[in-house]
Amino acid sequence: MAFFRWYPLHDYAVTIELDLPMGSVAKENIQQLRQLAVDQLGEHLIDLVPSYTSLTLCFRPKKSWTSFTQAIEQLLSVAATTPSSQVIKESAIKNVPVCYDVDFATDLENLSSYLKISIENIIEIHHQPIYQVYAVGFTPGFPYLGEINKQLVVPRKEIPSPRIQAGSVAIAHHQTGIYPFSTPGGWHVIGRTPISLFDKNRSPVCFLETGDQVKFIRITKTEFENWHESSLS
Repeated sequence: MAFFRWYPLHDYAVTIELDLPMGSVAKENIQQLRQLAVDQLGEHLIDLVPSYTSLTLCFRPKKSWTSFTQAIEQLLSVAATTPSSQVIKESAIKNVPVCYDVDFATDLENLSSYLKISIENIIEIHHQPIYQVYAVGFTPGFPYLGEINKQLVVPRKEIPSPRIQAGSVAIAHHQTGIYPFSTPGGWHVIGRTPISLFDKNRSPVCFLETGDQVKFIRITKTEFENWHESSLS
């Protein structure tokens, strides 16, 4: 495992960055580091925040900065000599139903014109891969999934939409994502899921977490309207 650097965020948190580009190799290394951090430092940590090429460690405010430094250096030393196959367990694939009906896919027609690909082809290309959750953020539960087929790569909107509906499935650049809440946004909406991405009364509160694998399952508008959470079972 190769690291670029680590640096403090404040007195009790540090970020470790990889010298790798975003992708499956970086994701695997972050997963490995995350698991090793839990195994070695779990009792000293409040939280772990993985992202594309970095991992942030949030420590309990009980140790000295010297102790943090020693713990991090030890963690990186172990990670550098531990094969990822000994640490990482393959994530189960989580199915996410998506309705691509025109009533939900508010940007699909414009996207078809921009990409010069038929609407049906966009839908087929989008829901075929198994995606990786590289990060969760922006709003609670928003998953950044990658990478989309290069045929669907499109820049963010020049003018963000003032309101994107909760559950909207959208694409931008090399990623696809799902809006957990109704919010302004600059991604192109191509469908909607009936499932709840964030529920404070559920454990875990986020349906998708960093490291998960995701498969979009195409459903009809009728199935969307009659959907209930037990349908995922």
